[in-house]
Amino acid sequence: MSNGTGPTQPIRRSDFKIAIICALQVEYDAVCLLVDEFWDEDFGRAEGDQNFYTAGCVGNHNVVIILLESMGKISAAKAVANMRVSFTAIQLLLLVGICGGVPSGPRGEILLGDVIIGDEVKLYDYGKRYPDGFRRSEDPGYNISNFNRGVRGLLGAIQTDRGMRSFEDRISHHLQHLQEVASSQKIIKYSYPGSEEDKLFASEYRHKHHQRAPCICRRCLTDSDPICEEAIKASCLETNCDTNHIILRERIAVKQMLGPERVNEAQRPTVHFACLASADMVLKSAKDRDALSQELQVIGFEMEAAGFYNELPYVVIKSVCDYADSHKSKAWQPFAAATAASACKSLLERYHRTDSIPQEAFIDHGASKEDCPHAAICVIPLLKNERFVGRQDVLEKLKEMLFHKQSFSRAALVGLGGMGKTQVALQLAYLMKDVLRDEGGRECSVLWIPALSVATFEQACADIARRIPQSSRWLLILDNADDHDLIFGHSSAPGGLLQYLPRSDLGCILATTRDRGVAVGFAETNVVMLSEMGMDEAETFSRKSLIENGFVGVGEDIKSLLEFLERTPLAIAQAVAYINVNQVTIREFLSLLQGVPYDQISILSRHFRDSTRYQESQNAIALTWLASFDRITQTDPVAAKLLAFISYIEPKDIPRSLLPEGESREEFLRGIGTLLGYGFLTLQREDFYDMHRLVHIAATVWARERFTDTMNPNLALENVASRLLGSPIQQPFDNDSSLILACRVGQCMMVEGMTQLAVSMLEGLVAYTDMRGDKDSTCQSPQHELARAYYYDRQYEKAESILERVVAVREEVLGEEHEETIRSQEVLAKVYRELGKYKEAILILERVVAVRKKTLGEEHQETIGSQHALAKAYRLDGRFNEAKLMLEHVVALRERTFGEDHPFLLVSQFELAKVYKQGDQMDNTKAFSILERLVVRGMRTNSMEDPFYLSSLHELAGLHYANDETDKAVLLLEYVVAMHRKILPEDDYRRVRSEKNLMQMYRSLETRAQHRDGGMQQAADSGRI
Repeated sequence: MSNGTGPTQPIRRSDFKIAIICALQVEYDAVCLLVDEFWDEDFGRAEGDQNFYTAGCVGNHNVVIILLESMGKISAAKAVANMRVSFTAIQLLLLVGICGGVPSGPRGEILLGDVIIGDEVKLYDYGKRYPDGFRRSEDPGYNISNFNRGVRGLLGAIQTDRGMRSFEDRISHHLQHLQEVASSQKIIKYSYPGSEEDKLFASEYRHKHHQRAPCICRRCLTDSDPICEEAIKASCLETNCDTNHIILRERIAVKQMLGPERVNEAQRPTVHFACLASADMVLKSAKDRDALSQELQVIGFEMEAAGFYNELPYVVIKSVCDYADSHKSKAWQPFAAATAASACKSLLERYHRTDSIPQEAFIDHGASKEDCPHAAICVIPLLKNERFVGRQDVLEKLKEMLFHKQSFSRAALVGLGGMGKTQVALQLAYLMKDVLRDEGGRECSVLWIPALSVATFEQACADIARRIPQSSRWLLILDNADDHDLIFGHSSAPGGLLQYLPRSDLGCILATTRDRGVAVGFAETNVVMLSEMGMDEAETFSRKSLIENGFVGVGEDIKSLLEFLERTPLAIAQAVAYINVNQVTIREFLSLLQGVPYDQISILSRHFRDSTRYQESQNAIALTWLASFDRITQTDPVAAKLLAFISYIEPKDIPRSLLPEGESREEFLRGIGTLLGYGFLTLQREDFYDMHRLVHIAATVWARERFTDTMNPNLALENVASRLLGSPIQQPFDNDSSLILACRVGQCMMVEGMTQLAVSMLEGLVAYTDMRGDKDSTCQSPQHELARAYYYDRQYEKAESILERVVAVREEVLGEEHEETIRSQEVLAKVYRELGKYKEAILILERVVAVRKKTLGEEHQETIGSQHALAKAYRLDGRFNEAKLMLEHVVALRERTFGEDHPFLLVSQFELAKVYKQGDQMDNTKAFSILERLVVRGMRTNSMEDPFYLSSLHELAGLHYANDETDKAVLLLEYVVAMHRKILPEDDYRRVRSEKNLMQMYRSLETRAQHRDGGMQQAADSGRI
């Protein structure tokens, strides 16, 4: 096996939970190349099952692989039906193979070898045939309730920016490994065919004989005209398909710039998540492809998923081997099969095994009711938490509600995810197991069931019913009862888990949940709210959990960390695990947590092992909240919109009047109630709310990655501006805090690119402060921000006029080295730089850098940012050597601090490439290296319409042009101009510059062609040719 962490070798068919289905031998062979180990045992099959199974393990999963007897949905349906009889425990089907693809999808261009992953399938051959033709009927239905929520959550996590980069990295890794294994077996068919073989013809251009005579292809003039059988079977080379009809594609152009030594980079597939269309036919028509893609909103076409798409939880993993047009060939099939197999393995690496309640959890070791009718049983799947501290008040309340009554009782423990509900329930379970065994011989059975699904719950109840002794007191803990529909049922599945819960005067039930609605519905008034730990409890828990390694730090550091984590138990446990493993001090860890939200969420999303938690659960606190955010999105869209809005503002003292209202007052209040019920908001005083700091960090990332339709930064800012300021500004500002808040709204508008709106709003704000007549430093803030808005709006003269006054006032009132003064000086220097006053800009920036080195330190980000600005001024002033040395220093520091994909680093690398390109000692090789890396990064992160990415392409085109590679330069710049025309207004300076440069290149090509033609004519006239 390839690693030592694989699954236990199976001994029966019920040990297999995952099935992989392939329709073609080339798909099956590719999957088998990535199997870590094959199980040679014959596991047999049920009577009548005609499938042939290959058993093995992939990563941490035992899998069975099925090769269909033929393509199509009938064969697939038959195979799945037989499999469900033989392998009754299968929980997930993976359909792995090749498909036809459309040329573009939500992530941009789709190339051959790209992977399409879908959890939804649409049938396009389902309908009725009338005398005038076929009419498609509405799809009979994709049943979302059959789809595994854990898989949906996994696919959602993969589709985040961070998840997608990691997922595509692993696919590329597995692809290379597959090719190496195949090569060792003298198999070469899985090699990358090369980007030059990826040819997309225009949709209207038919595949037929174009330069041959006597066949019906001569009469093929419209889309409906037939072509000869020979042409259908022939390649494009054989039919003389005109390559002038091939559509130029930006991703292919970039791949073609990579040399043979970078084939792994060139063959790296992009992953697209979307719906696929399925039918019992091979699609070979570009016109039909385009029409169906538009109508059904699909990006791939395949033939098997329709056979089982409503039977079991499934994921379709297909790689594009052709463009579903008449020009399709089989040349790309092996490579596409390899990329699909690689994606399958990458997905399984992230899919957690689900464990049944272990038999070892039963303390009585197999005694039945008949063997021991009065012996208590204990079913607790988690070990006792020896590090548990505090929570005595909560435990006493629960004991009062559950055990001090003579009748059946229920209670609910509700709280924010990560507050320790499971740990409190676990402590209560072990406590009552021990205590009630000692009181007058009365024995208490303790039963524990996670509320994961109706199927697992029903199975657990049946198991417990067989083992629970008669006439025994019992405590049932229903853990993670977070899903309202699962607990109480819904219209299509009434009853829910409640119908399976026992009732007896000898018993009581405790449910743990994040949803206050579930808690109240389940236990009525017997609800206990679990909040953060007290400081003493949190500090004791931390010290009991930390390894004494000399790296920990002092008591004040622990208190600072606990305050930042807001004394949330799961966050503390996660922080301690990180500190123990990496042997960093608490102060170092706290500095990591205080970085940008994406770095914070990366740390808070790391899994850690803990024997007191479920192996398959989300131990990382950020992931528990992200799962809740997604659930709220499905159940209460107004609450989701409010959550997204709050992620854009400060999380403390949020006035209700600032929140966006729904279509009705009732919807708005219900949305607030949902967020309060989950613990994401707390009511501080009448109409003012707080949000937990870590929840706010997680919501910030969630809102930007998964929730942009009904709330985004622009909408949030417009809502705040309209409620805070009105239009135009009419209300007075009662204090400086309101004024500062208004300035911050303007800052946010600039960050989000709403420059003109920021200018308009800040002009009104400055007019108000001027009218008020204040001249102190606070009133310089609106003027400073207005000058910045003018700077970003390229109104440099206006910015200069304001900033010179602001700097003078701040130097006089605050002093020359005050941070506010330094900020205004830096912006003024940037304005001078844009106005061509390079000497003045350099003089100010050199002073700014010196002050920041002294006050903040050489490696502080403000210092580094000022050095970047100074280096740019050096470059514009022709001081290339000084610019180069400073930028190399800045790039090195930002690489060490942020990592390779951080925007600050990318901007500095871009500026350094310009210096290499323009310097006294031009170094085009280094410039090429940096710019190509930035371009490839843009492709990898799907940023191909991002202005920064386009600027990188523009500079790269300029380098090619300078190297007399005009054809390459034109190809890149044509794409830049096309994108600029798509995303920028006509008068934008970047668009104007790219169009001007492209026209210059066109003229250069014309001049060269004229010289060449003139030279040939002159040679002909002289008789040389």
